[in-house]
Amino acid sequence: MGSHFTAKSLPADRVMQAYPLLQASEPNLTLERWQHFAAGRSEQSGPSDGPDRGIIAVESESGYLHGLFTFDIAEDLALGRTLFIDNIVVADLIRRRPVVEAMIDQIDTLAAAHNCQAQRIHLPDDSPSDGPEVSSASIDDRPKLVDLFVSRGHEVTKLGLCKQRS
Repeated sequence: MGSHFTAKSLPADRVMQAYPLLQASEPNLTLERWQHFAAGRSEQSGPSDGPDRGIIAVESESGYLHGLFTFDIAEDLALGRTLFIDNIVVADLIRRRPVVEAMIDQIDTLAAAHNCQAQRIHLPDDSPSDGPEVSSASIDDRPKLVDLFVSRGHEVTKLGLCKQRS
């Protein structure tokens, strides 16, 4: 039994529904912070006529959220107009590939709609130790996010670091 996944702009009335999905990957994310962040990004219009930033949700045919990402469009010094992707969350460990493929298809659509010359993807660390408890067999069999993006034409070009201020 296969499921079809669709990636589309997260409307303002579904922001609260996305919070548990995000909190699973970012346990310290507060509801207030998510609402403030999403307020300027959730869309009422389609990606081609929308603003230069937004939230894209991946949902099943039955309307359940299985993933999301945020995007910004800005000038990159080396690449020109670039679609920047961040805050990628994929909740479905068993059917991960079709969820990520729906994301990648939407990323390509966004880049084309906004006349971007490049895409920069900021992937989360999806090492098994940071995720929910699952059997080691399913961890070994699940494709890494980086592998799924590389298989669709992306290449690893930069290393990102983060230092949080206390």
